[in-house]
Amino acid sequence: MIPTAANTGIHEFVLQDALKQDHRYLVVEHNAGDGMDIMFALMGAGAPAILGLVGAVMRTESAVSEIGKALEPDGDESRSVVDQIRALVADVDIAALGADVQRVLTKSDATALVRRILKNTHRDGKPLSDDFVFGGAYKANYFEALVATWRVISINRFFPLLPTLGSSG
Repeated sequence: MIPTAANTGIHEFVLQDALKQDHRYLVVEHNAGDGMDIMFALMGAGAPAILGLVGAVMRTESAVSEIGKALEPDGDESRSVVDQIRALVADVDIAALGADVQRVLTKSDATALVRRILKNTHRDGKPLSDDFVFGGAYKANYFEALVATWRVISINRFFPLLPTLGSSG
C-alpha cells in the first residue's frame, strides 16, 4: 500500500500570512482521546452559534430566492416584497443568534482551545506547541491563525457530518 495522508495521519498544506509570505504546515492527526475531547469542546462551545448561523444562511438563501421571485414581472403580486421579506425572517431571533456568537468568541478558554487544536501542527518545520513559535507565527497575523485552525479542525474531522450520523453505510 502506498502511504497517503488518508492512511498515515500526516497532512500538509500551505497558507499565506498577512505579508503574503507562504508557510508550509505539517499536521499529525490527534489521537482518539485528545481528538474526542477537542471535538466535544468545539461542539459545546460552538453548536448553538453554528446551528443558528446555518439556519440564518438557509433562510437567507430562501429569502433571496423568494425576493427574486417577487421582483419578477409574473411574481406573486398579492403581497408586497417587504411583506414577503418580513414573513421569511420573522422566526430569526437575531438577538439570540448574536448572543450565541458573542459567547463563543469571548470565551476565556478560546485561545487555549486553539492551542490544543494546533498542538500537533508544525509551521515551517517548527512546532506550534512551543509558546515562542506560536507567538511569533501569529502576532499581528490572526487571519492565518484562524485559517490554520479551521484546516486542522477539518483534517481531524472534529465536526462530524450530521447526515452520516445513524446511517448504516
